[in-house]
Amino acid sequence: MERGLILIDQEHQSRKLLQEAVSLAQADDAEIIILSLVDPSTHQDDAETVKQISDIEGAHYDDQTVVQAEERALAEHVESVMSSTGVHYECLVRVVADSKRAPAVQTVSDEYNCDHLFATGRRRSPTGKAVFGDLTQRLLLNYDGFVTVLLD
Repeated sequence: MERGLILIDQEHQSRKLLQEAVSLAQADDAEIIILSLVDPSTHQDDAETVKQISDIEGAHYDDQTVVQAEERALAEHVESVMSSTGVHYECLVRVVADSKRAPAVQTVSDEYNCDHLFATGRRRSPTGKAVFGDLTQRLLLNYDGFVTVLLD
């Protein structure tokens, strides 16, 4: 592995996944890209809060300011695991609707030349996957590289 892409959320399972990816990255002297996919409605709520702050302060904050704040929050979330590892990492946030999550992961992977993907997954029946869809399953089937999945 030269560069791994970790699809992370704020749940405990992602912390375990991050620790697994760090172990592999340390062994291979690899870099890590940490990606959080934010739902547009959550992003809109954050944007509205920032707009209220900008109105009070008399400043102007744009959509990129909100994404940067979300990236800082992600970096703070992973700092406890990453701080003492010596692994170079970068945190990214992408605002993506559910139906576009798998292509967004692939786009980031291509953009950063990642050769390994780390993701969490849920145990579901085949019927549940067919009816509700499953991001992890789509990534497993379509990712052009190694994939590590940590199931709950």
